[in-house]
Amino acid sequence: MAPRQFLFSAIARYQDGQPFSRVVIVPDLAQGPEAIPAYRRGRTRFTYTLTLDAHAEKSLRVGRARLTGVLEVFNLLNNAKELAEDVVTDSLFRTTTAVQPPRAVRIAARIGF
Repeated sequence: MAPRQFLFSAIARYQDGQPFSRVVIVPDLAQGPEAIPAYRRGRTRFTYTLTLDAHAEKSLRVGRARLTGVLEVFNLLNNAKELAEDVVTDSLFRTTTAVQPPRAVRIAARIGF
Protein backbone atom coordinates (compact mmCIF):
# COMPACT_ATOMS: atom_id res chain seq x y z
CA MET A 1 0.00 0.00 0.00
CA ALA A 2 1.46 3.36 -1.02
CA PRO A 3 0.99 6.48 1.14
CA ARG A 4 -2.49 8.00 1.45
CA GLN A 5 -4.32 4.76 0.69
CA PHE A 6 -3.03 4.42 -2.90
CA LEU A 7 -2.19 1.02 -4.36
CA PHE A 8 -0.25 0.54 -7.60
CA SER A 9 0.68 -2.69 -9.34
CA ALA A 10 1.74 -3.84 -12.78
CA ILE A 11 2.42 -7.09 -14.53
CA ALA A 12 4.41 -7.70 -17.69
CA ARG A 13 4.11 -10.84 -19.77
CA TYR A 14 6.58 -11.80 -22.47
CA GLN A 15 5.98 -14.79 -24.70
CA ASP A 16 8.54 -15.86 -27.23
CA GLY A 17 7.08 -16.70 -30.61
CA GLN A 18 5.39 -20.07 -30.83
CA PRO A 19 7.17 -22.48 -33.16
CA PHE A 20 5.27 -23.54 -36.24
CA SER A 21 5.84 -25.47 -39.43
CA ARG A 22 4.66 -24.52 -42.88
CA VAL A 23 2.18 -27.17 -43.99
CA VAL A 24 1.12 -28.53 -47.35
CA ILE A 25 -2.41 -29.87 -47.66
CA VAL A 26 -2.28 -33.11 -49.67
CA PRO A 27 -5.84 -33.80 -50.86
CA ASP A 28 -5.54 -37.17 -52.66
CA LEU A 29 -4.46 -39.56 -49.91
CA ALA A 30 -6.34 -42.79 -49.18
CA GLN A 31 -7.34 -41.54 -45.72
CA GLY A 32 -8.44 -38.16 -47.10
CA PRO A 33 -6.78 -34.74 -47.05
CA GLU A 34 -3.80 -34.47 -44.71
CA ALA A 35 -1.61 -31.55 -43.55
CA ILE A 36 2.06 -32.44 -44.07
CA PRO A 37 4.80 -30.30 -42.41
CA ALA A 38 7.05 -28.64 -45.01
CA TYR A 39 9.66 -27.26 -42.57
CA ARG A 40 11.67 -28.99 -39.87
CA ARG A 41 9.88 -28.55 -36.51
CA GLY A 42 10.98 -25.45 -34.58
CA ARG A 43 12.72 -23.88 -37.60
CA THR A 44 10.33 -20.92 -37.70
CA ARG A 45 8.46 -18.99 -35.01
CA PHE A 46 5.64 -16.50 -34.81
CA THR A 47 6.48 -13.00 -33.54
CA TYR A 48 7.02 -12.54 -29.78
CA THR A 49 4.37 -10.76 -27.71
CA LEU A 50 4.80 -8.38 -24.80
CA THR A 51 1.92 -7.14 -22.69
CA LEU A 52 2.04 -4.68 -19.78
CA ASP A 53 -1.04 -4.35 -17.56
CA ALA A 54 -1.37 -1.77 -14.77
CA HIS A 55 -3.69 -1.37 -11.77
CA ALA A 56 -4.18 1.67 -9.52
CA GLU A 57 -6.63 2.22 -6.70
CA LYS A 58 -7.37 4.89 -4.12
CA SER A 59 -9.30 4.21 -0.94
CA LEU A 60 -10.93 6.65 1.43
CA ARG A 61 -13.26 6.46 4.41
CA VAL A 62 -16.79 7.80 4.08
CA GLY A 63 -18.37 7.49 7.51
CA ARG A 64 -18.09 3.84 8.50
CA ALA A 65 -17.69 2.66 4.90
CA ARG A 66 -14.58 2.46 2.75
CA LEU A 67 -14.92 3.73 -0.84
CA THR A 68 -12.32 2.54 -3.34
CA GLY A 69 -11.86 3.77 -6.90
CA VAL A 70 -10.06 1.41 -9.27
CA LEU A 71 -8.38 2.05 -12.62
CA GLU A 72 -7.00 -0.85 -14.66
CA VAL A 73 -5.29 -0.61 -18.03
CA PHE A 74 -4.68 -3.73 -20.08
CA ASN A 75 -2.05 -3.67 -22.86
CA LEU A 76 -0.81 -0.34 -21.54
CA LEU A 77 1.74 0.02 -24.36
CA ASN A 78 -0.98 -0.69 -26.96
CA ASN A 79 1.16 -3.30 -28.72
CA ALA A 80 -0.41 -4.92 -31.75
CA LYS A 81 1.94 -7.83 -32.41
CA GLU A 82 0.63 -10.72 -34.45
CA LEU A 83 -0.45 -13.79 -32.50
CA ALA A 84 -1.09 -16.19 -35.37
CA GLU A 85 -0.45 -16.56 -39.07
CA ASP A 86 -1.78 -18.68 -41.89
CA VAL A 87 0.68 -21.59 -42.13
CA VAL A 88 -0.79 -23.38 -45.15
CA THR A 89 1.34 -23.28 -48.30
CA ASP A 90 -0.64 -21.07 -50.67
CA SER A 91 -0.86 -17.41 -51.64
CA LEU A 92 -1.86 -16.43 -48.06
CA PHE A 93 1.12 -18.10 -46.37
CA ARG A 94 2.25 -16.09 -43.29
CA THR A 95 -0.68 -13.70 -43.54
CA THR A 96 -1.58 -12.42 -40.07
CA THR A 97 -4.76 -14.05 -38.75
CA ALA A 98 -4.81 -12.66 -35.18
CA VAL A 99 -3.23 -9.72 -33.34
CA GLN A 100 -3.06 -8.66 -29.69
CA PRO A 101 -6.23 -6.91 -28.53
CA PRO A 102 -5.95 -3.10 -28.29
CA ARG A 103 -5.50 -1.17 -25.04
CA ALA A 104 -8.51 -1.51 -22.75
CA VAL A 105 -9.34 0.56 -19.67
CA ARG A 106 -11.61 -0.52 -16.83
CA ILE A 107 -12.86 1.91 -14.16
CA ALA A 108 -14.62 0.56 -11.09
CA ALA A 109 -15.78 1.57 -7.65
CA ARG A 110 -15.98 -0.65 -4.58
CA ILE A 111 -17.80 0.05 -1.31
CA GLY A 112 -16.88 -1.94 1.80
CA PHE A 113 -18.88 -1.90 5.01
